[in-house]
Amino acid sequence: MQNKYAFTLIELLVVVLIIGILAAVALPQYRIAVEKSRIAQVVSVLRTIYNAQEVYYLANGNYTKDISELDVDIVPTTGWTIELSSSYDKVVASRDNMNIDIDLYFTGAQKGRLFCAARTGTANSLAQKICRVAGRESAGEDASWIRYYLD
Repeated sequence: MQNKYAFTLIELLVVVLIIGILAAVALPQYRIAVEKSRIAQVVSVLRTIYNAQEVYYLANGNYTKDISELDVDIVPTTGWTIELSSSYDKVVASRDNMNIDIDLYFTGAQKGRLFCAARTGTANSLAQKICRVAGRESAGEDASWIRYYLD
């Protein structure tokens, strides 16, 4: 007697193929969503550092060149490095192995502005897509970076 609820091999292969196609479409979008949430965590840390720099400036008349002098505990976000830029006008969070920087300026015309910057070039298309999705509009590009406003 044959079971009327059994599946043929072709039916099972079609189901596996459909699941594979759905996974191939969904995984890149999932990765972008995860990176966007990590950027939101980093932005929170950068704003805390920015506020601590402003307090330091009010107390000392200048911005510190050493992030450890700030009265703030920095909780590292997985895969990100946070440091003051070499010009000491901004704090920079860099995503390890992805060519993404999040910049928050202390001085100048960009004071208080947040940017997501991705390296240009086809090898960095994922980084560019992540910044484009996380940002609200393009802030321009130069020879090596494309930037998007985060605020």
